[in-house]
Amino acid sequence: MNDVAVIYIAHAAYGINSLRVFLDAHRRFDGGVKHDLVIAFKGFGPRDHLQDFEELAAAAGARFLHFPDGGYDIGTYRHSALRSPNPILCFLNSSSEPLCDGWLAGLVACVSQSGVGLAGSTASYESNTSNVVRHWRDFPYRNQFDRTARTTWYALWWVRMSLHFPLFPNPHVRTNGFAMRRELFLDLVRTSHWSKWTTRYLESGHHSLTRKVRRAGLRALIVGRDGRAYDVDEWPQSGTFRAHLQENLTIADNQTRGYLAASPAMRQRLTECAWGLRKTSVR
Repeated sequence: MNDVAVIYIAHAAYGINSLRVFLDAHRRFDGGVKHDLVIAFKGFGPRDHLQDFEELAAAAGARFLHFPDGGYDIGTYRHSALRSPNPILCFLNSSSEPLCDGWLAGLVACVSQSGVGLAGSTASYESNTSNVVRHWRDFPYRNQFDRTARTTWYALWWVRMSLHFPLFPNPHVRTNGFAMRRELFLDLVRTSHWSKWTTRYLESGHHSLTRKVRRAGLRALIVGRDGRAYDVDEWPQSGTFRAHLQENLTIADNQTRGYLAASPAMRQRLTECAWGLRKTSVR
């Protein structure tokens, strides 16, 4: 057993191509540190051709875990952590794709340091609560009655969001690709039963994983392709998520791909949501 395990969720709903993309990238780019590869198969039924998925994973030398659908990514991460005794765990969801050599070594180096609790490939300052104001500001109203009704609705929505999500800036490491010491992860994530909303709370709510780590007196970092570890105040300049062309990104996912595929105007909007009203050049 190696000290590090990479746990990748292969969700049946994403199809075999997502697993193939991940395994091709895993083979092509050297993670930079010895590790066990664990594929967490999730939500497979009798018609999902699980054997085809397992054959792909077996060819990559991976160990298999099997879970029913439910609990969202974070629940599967916890179930997998309970069955993976490696001291350091790197969690990747079904849309994750390593992009460069050393994509794993930087994360492991960070969480191996005393004083660091969490290291990820991407992070954001985005706030679901503050985004309500953005929606309200940009919504086209037909008349004064429509404006009043919509304003009331947005106000109630804002109150609901504020109960669960901090205002901008709301720094949080995204849970699409991150590493932690196993013991700390299991201490901070104590249930495997998650809904869509509670999963969002854990990523960016008042009691997010990042906030729990920082309240424990530990640092939350992100690591770029340049090998640098970026602390919270440096995240907007890291070039990893929703800024420029994300040139410093180490692990792609559905949101980083969506940003690159968006129009320049939409990229600017996404950048503002992630980092605020900054004079960020978007190409």
